Amino acid sequence: MDVNSIRQFGLNICPMTAKEITDFVAKSIISKREPLIISGINAYAVVCAQKDQIFRSFINQSTIVNIDGFSIVMALRLLGYKVKQRVACSDIFHGLFKLADTNNYSIYLLGAHENVVKKAAKNLELQYTDLGFEKPYTPVYIEVEAHLVKSDTTTITGGYDSTMVVTKVLKVLKDIPEGPCNQ
Repeated sequence: MDVNSIRQFGLNICPMTAKEITDFVAKSIISKREPLIISGINAYAVVCAQKDQIFRSFINQSTIVNIDGFSIVMALRLLGYKVKQRVACSDIFHGLFKLADTNNYSIYLLGAHENVVKKAAKNLELQYTDLGFEKPYTPVYIEVEAHLVKSDTTTITGGYDSTMVVTKVLKVLKDIPEGPCNQ
């Protein structure tokens, strides 16, 4: 199962709709394909990929490089490519939650404090009644090797000034060790 992609800006960009991405994930689950990496790119990510080889390599190793920026859609259209739409990463998540709900798959919410995960799970359970949560509300500690792609701009939008590319998961623990993350 390969994904059609456009080679532009040094990246393999996949001009897929949200439904096409969800269908691809569904087929991947059925065929028990190795884990997928879905990356979303916008103009900022393209600029970072031009300047940072590790970030570019990570994006190009992704199974799907989703167009999550309208400027990318417009640039590709101006270059003559037929791109149907921009697909926000949140739209992909809702498609995946619906897929999980319909097929009784479990999901695991990762990356927030316990109260944030609880609130997210409650909101999702209101929309998707058969959605199962793997080990719900249990925070975990994940130690990783990562590469930080720093912004070199003086104006930062949305409070983001860098992107982290995880290159290796070193350990996953149920108990969060003492330190700045456990406060």
